[in-house]
Parts: sequence; structure tokens; C-alpha cells
Amino acid sequence: MPYIGASPNTAIDQKDLNGQKLILDADADTSITADTDDTIHIEIAGADDFTFTANTFTVLSGSTLAIASGATIANSGTATGFSNPASANGAALGSASLEWSDLYLAESGVIYFGADQDVTVTHDPDDGLFLKSIATADNNPVLLTLQTGETDMAADDVIGKISFQAPDEGTGTDAILVAAAIQARAEGNFSSSNNATSLDFMLGVSEAATTKMSLSSVGNLTLTSTDAGTGDGPILDLYRNSASPADGDDIGAIRFSGENNAGTKDTLAGIRVDMDNVVDGAEDVTMRFSIFQNGSSVDALGITASSNTTQVQLGHVGSVAQPSLTFTSDLDTGIYSVSGGDRLGFACGGTSGLELSNSLLLQHDTSNALMTKGFTTNQESSDNEIFALKSSDVAHAMTDYGETDTYFSIAKARAANGGAVINSILEAGGPAEGVFVVQTLGNPGLTATKLTQNWNSGIELRYFGHDGSNGIVDVDANGNVFAIKVSKASGTKFIFGIDEDGDIFQDGTTNNAFDAWDDAALLRSLQLQQTEDHKGRNTLALKDQVIKSRFDTNRYTKEHLEKAKLIQVASDEEWNGGERSLLNETVRGYVQTGAIWQNHEMIDALMEAMEAAMKDAGVNDFQKDYVKPRFVERGLPTQILDWTGTIPDDVTVPDIAPTAFNS
Repeated sequence: MPYIGASPNTAIDQKDLNGQKLILDADADTSITADTDDTIHIEIAGADDFTFTANTFTVLSGSTLAIASGATIANSGTATGFSNPASANGAALGSASLEWSDLYLAESGVIYFGADQDVTVTHDPDDGLFLKSIATADNNPVLLTLQTGETDMAADDVIGKISFQAPDEGTGTDAILVAAAIQARAEGNFSSSNNATSLDFMLGVSEAATTKMSLSSVGNLTLTSTDAGTGDGPILDLYRNSASPADGDDIGAIRFSGENNAGTKDTLAGIRVDMDNVVDGAEDVTMRFSIFQNGSSVDALGITASSNTTQVQLGHVGSVAQPSLTFTSDLDTGIYSVSGGDRLGFACGGTSGLELSNSLLLQHDTSNALMTKGFTTNQESSDNEIFALKSSDVAHAMTDYGETDTYFSIAKARAANGGAVINSILEAGGPAEGVFVVQTLGNPGLTATKLTQNWNSGIELRYFGHDGSNGIVDVDANGNVFAIKVSKASGTKFIFGIDEDGDIFQDGTTNNAFDAWDDAALLRSLQLQQTEDHKGRNTLALKDQVIKSRFDTNRYTKEHLEKAKLIQVASDEEWNGGERSLLNETVRGYVQTGAIWQNHEMIDALMEAMEAAMKDAGVNDFQKDYVKPRFVERGLPTQILDWTGTIPDDVTVPDIAPTAFNS
């Protein structure tokens, strides 16, 4: 390599270029010159790139000072001119292809933005950063906008996201994953008329954070729990952390607001919790649900706890027309509080269907002055059943008297006047007995007095006449008071009755003649049989059981009594099991009548025999002279006597004589 002057190891004498250019390359476009006093110019490729002056090295415009990789710039003095551009917005720090790697700022260092430094980012030592706007005008907040460069936003694309992580956590694994994040997510494809976006709040449990709460573009808030266990979740917890809690504090509220047609915002509904008792271990609260009614907020529903009892309170007592507890499509049917309190009403179609107090149940009625506790139903103008009992086990065909599964009912007897009809219906295939049973279980110590005004009994049937003005009057003389009626011969027929005097009447169409029997002996045998049945039983066969009396010729047994239909004889086995024969009172009446007539005929026969014997003895008018006067004196009928004469003057006629008295 050639050198100017001596070789590197050879000293040369001073040479004075005297301002002339020292050309360094072959094409003479790179040189060093000092044509200006105390200034050295370095020219490369025909252009001045650097100058040296006293204590100053200048990189000229258009030139670059490059520091090679691995090189170090050591600053032992003061560097000036590097921090500021030549003019405002006149220089960039780095370039699109030449980027700075790291930036170190001192404690509490500040980065200023804008020509007037209106926005700053300030280091908060040991904690973080402050982002601040120095603008003081009203409604001029500091803004931090996360922008995506994506040109085609589709559903579920994330527009921006802030993540929270502890990457240096020593336990690693789940601990260093993103623990929480907030992201903006597109709900659908963006267009010129749509940018619907949800804001997701993401949290981790033992995972990278997933969405636990999401707020949609229309304001819907969704809480999500991924807990696979049995615990509660998700949970919305409103916590009032008061330093001085007191009874009456409002603990928290959820409010529902909207605008009216005047553009005024109204809180139209809400849920509020009030603290009623703050004593530790005895806390009581009330939760209230409020709504707007006629332009004002009212508490429509409350759930309160008092004295260890939880109660639900309706804020409106309601009415028949507008019940408090009702149904969406049927607003005049429901439950309300009857005016005056302490009574619950059930409305159906705007009409009072049922009212219930602590002692009364009223259907289609509001009061019953004669009822303290019980049930009253008002049939109003209806004339059919007012009460019915049904069973799915029952299926009869008597549908003119009750529905096929109705086995008991009560109905009005006279459409315009009242009374009651009780129907008891049995299926045709069921047992014939026990269709209607009245059973009473009472004190066995019944009254034994048998008087018209003192015959108190276990079961009483009463019929009272009334005058139509709340007064009791006597029943008409001989009025029919009680009757039994049956269906018979394709119609109905009365078979038993009792009139106002207590006279008993019964159907006599089944009369039997007992002229071939000794009716008096039959009655005597019946009386002895009844006595024997209630004292003991002999061991003779049924056909040999002669009822003993001093009239041994009247040898009627129990078989005879059964043949005469006075009784149904219980067999020995039945009798030993406690069974006893019942008496047929109707047949006994027939037998009594027969016995009387038989005695009549016997007396007539005796009279005829005596009259014939007296004639043989010379007494020609026995009946007239001896018998009839005595019959008349005793008030006896004289048809049995064959006498048509007048009553002698010396015979006394009784005040009350039989209708058949023959004068």
C-alpha cells in the first residue's frame, strides 16, 4: 500500500497543504480539506458528509452516523443536540425498518404527547403507569382506544383485548396463564349498518381465562359459571359494606328504567332489600318488588322475615274486579283481600266466587248471620245440584239424577221455594243394601222418658210449620209429617206415613188372611218366642221347639211363626253367633185384627147358643131383656145382637158411644 510521505515507521517532516484538498481515491471524489479556518471537511462521493471544528464533530444533512453491532458509545461528558429535532414534528425516533429495541426511563419518568403535551404517560414507581389528559374543559375525558386493523370483521372476531397475567409466578403451569381479560367481540358480521359488539369479562379458575360475564350490544348481561360441582353459581352479589349499619338501611337495589312519551326517564320497576334488624344472629330483612302504577312507584310485592317467620306480602289488597294475585290472560280471576281485612276472597270472572275467613267459608255470598263457623254456599237462581260427592270407582247409569260418577248429591227440592233433595246412588250391579246409611256415634246414656214434650233421643227428625215471618206455627191437624215412598208398578207409591197426631199409616195391600189359624194363639206364641230369644235357647231341633204355656193345645212353633210371616227364624248356628229374629209389625197387626174378629165371631156364636138355650128354658127375649141393656150401658156396639127395638128408658146411654152404636 502506498503512502504519502515516509513509511509508517519513518518520521516525516511537517507538510503544509495550505488549504488545499487532499484527494484520497482514484476518481478524486473523496477527500479531506481545510480550506476554512479551523474547520476540516470530509467529502465522500463528491458530497460533504462530516465536518470537524474545535471540539465538535458534525454529521451533515443527508448523512448517517451508523454504530456497528457490538460497538459501544461511552459518554463521559455531556451530549447535546440528540434529544430534539430541528423543528416540531421534524424527526422520527427510529424508522419502519430500523426500530429501537428497548427504552429505559427513570423513576417517575414522563412521556409527553402532542404539541402542547396535553396527554402524558407517567411512571408510578413500583406500581404502574398513569395516563392523563391535561384538558380541563367540561366533558373532555381521557381516551384510550384499542383499534384493530382487520378489514372484514366476522362473528366472534375479537376487536380488542386487555389481559391480566402473572408470568413470573414461581409455581408455573396454570399460575402463569392469563388469569383475567376484558375483550370486545363482534356479535356478527360488521356492515355499513351493523357493528354489534359484546364485551366479555374473562376469568380463570384452573385454566386460561374464559368468559364468565358478557354484556351484549343491546344491554343484556349474561353471567356464566363453569363449575361442574354442586355449589351455587353463577352468583350476583350486591354487598353494602357500611361502617355503621342500622335498621332501615337499604342494602341494595336493582332498578328498571325507561322513558315516557315526554322523554323523561322513569324508574319503572325495581327490586330492593331493606335491613329490618342488624343485630348479629338475629338479622331480618325485607325484599320489595316495586312497579309504577298511575304514574307513581308502589311496592307490589314484599318478602319479609319477622320473628323467625317468612311472609310474602302483596302491596295491593285488590278487589273482586281487580284481584291482587291473578293470571296474565285472565285479570279478573284471582285472589284479593276482602274490604275490612281478615278475609280472603277468590274472584272468578270479576264475580266473588269464594270468601274465606278464619272461621267461615262463603261461596257466592258475603255473610251468614246465623253461622259463626262453617261453610255457606249460595246457589242463587240455579235449581240443580248444590253439593255432590264423586268417585272414579262409581259408574252408574242414573244420569237424570247425577253424573255417572256421582254417588251422593244435595239439590233444591222446589225451584222457587226451597227445600232439599238428597240423592244417594248405587250402581245396579252393587249390593242392594246400604245405599244410604245414617250412622251416629253418641253417648249411650239416652233419655228414657216417654212423654210428648220429653222424648229426647239419639236421632230426631223435626218438622215445624212457619208463618213466613220468622214465626213457628202449629202444623195443620192431621197433616202428613213423614212418609216413605218407593218405586213400584212403574211408578212411585207411599208405603208408610206418620201424621201430625202421631198416627201411623202403612200400605196394607199385602194383607193375609189368618182365619185358618188361632190368631190369639199366634200372638201368644210370638210373644213367648221373643221372650225366649232374649233369655236363652233350648237344644231341641227347630221343628220340635214348642213354645210352652198353660194353653198346651196351642202348639205353634217358630216354624209356624215363620210360615205366618211374623218372623224369620234364625238357625241354631246363627242364633249362637248372636243373630235374633225381628218382628214383622205389619203382619202382627193383621193377626191382631184377625184375633179380634175371631173373638167377635166366637162371642156371636156363644150369644146364639145362649139364646137358644134360654128359649128352651122359657126365656123368649134374652137379648132384649138381659144382653142389650148391658151392652148399651158399657158403650158397646150392638150389631152383634139380633135386636131392633128401642132402648128402654131405664138404660143409661154413655156420653161417647161407638159410631156403630145401633139405636
